[in-house]
Amino acid sequence: MLATSYRYEQNTDRSWRQKAARAQVQKIKENAKTAERENTSRLMLKTNLAARWMEKSEDAHHSNCVKHIQKEMQHELFLARTAAISVRLFLECFIFVFAVFDVRRVSLRKQLESEMVQYSDELQRLGKAFFTQRT
Repeated sequence: MLATSYRYEQNTDRSWRQKAARAQVQKIKENAKTAERENTSRLMLKTNLAARWMEKSEDAHHSNCVKHIQKEMQHELFLARTAAISVRLFLECFIFVFAVFDVRRVSLRKQLESEMVQYSDELQRLGKAFFTQRT
């Protein structure tokens, strides 16, 4: 009986130790898997935060670029309007000056014609005429 109980204790003890060792190995494996999942989760969270930050900074950069382009377009439109006004004023002045010169030319031509008529009348009274050369 002593041998049987010793055998029983030996088998029971070993079996308990083996079960405990297996449970411990299983727990270590589970802890390693859990730690790996946590690290993966932490890495994904970090990556997502970086991606969100990059998207926000790109959006801010894009909106700043759009504002800058709009300001440039407004400035170019202002310059174009100023140039158009300058050209229009120049043309109006040119047309006015041309009209003044045209009026002056017409008045001078009338004066020349009237003087020619006076000289021809005066020459006719004297019995003379203008010399005209045939070509």
